[in-house]
Amino acid sequence: MAKDCRAHGTMRWRSLALACSATMILASCDAQPPAKPATQDSAAPNTPADAQGAVDTPRIPNEITENGVEVTDFTPQQDAALYVTMTIEKMDPNGTGYDITPGVAASPLAGKEFRIPSDMKARWGLIDIKQDPSGSIIFTHRIGPSGTTYSIRQYDCASDKVRYVATGETIAEMRSSKADARMSDIQGRSIAYYLGRLACTNLGG
Repeated sequence: MAKDCRAHGTMRWRSLALACSATMILASCDAQPPAKPATQDSAAPNTPADAQGAVDTPRIPNEITENGVEVTDFTPQQDAALYVTMTIEKMDPNGTGYDITPGVAASPLAGKEFRIPSDMKARWGLIDIKQDPSGSIIFTHRIGPSGTTYSIRQYDCASDKVRYVATGETIAEMRSSKADARMSDIQGRSIAYYLGRLACTNLGG
């Protein structure tokens, strides 16, 4: 009986020592600094926050900075509204599945980058949006195989109409261009349609 008690006591001490060792190992793991969050390139855009983080920080082209044009810093509320619109309209900020040539992909793009489903070979930058009761103005930068275009469009969101306020291959050319005299109807799933979904989103903020 005494031998059994001593054996049982030894096993209890060994179990206790093993438990203490495991606790110390877990504690040392918890004490290590947390792993760095995934980088922008490796993050999967499965949530609004992830998708917003996946939108590239713009490398502002000289064409923008030399002409005194500022790219709008969107508020969190605006970012959320724009993300919802891009998701609904399949305007993928990562551009997965788009046929974009290496030259276009390497070009610096101003503003918050996005894609348009009916413009598969181009990249788009959202430079600014201004909204008021009479409608919405959207300023964009497009880079495609044929070159660069800066455009400002005005939307009458209530009647679903649009017109060019200014457009050109450079900022100077855009500023010297003439606005369309009248609004035009928007064709479904056209470039103007997708831009209108962004322009007419209630940005809040």
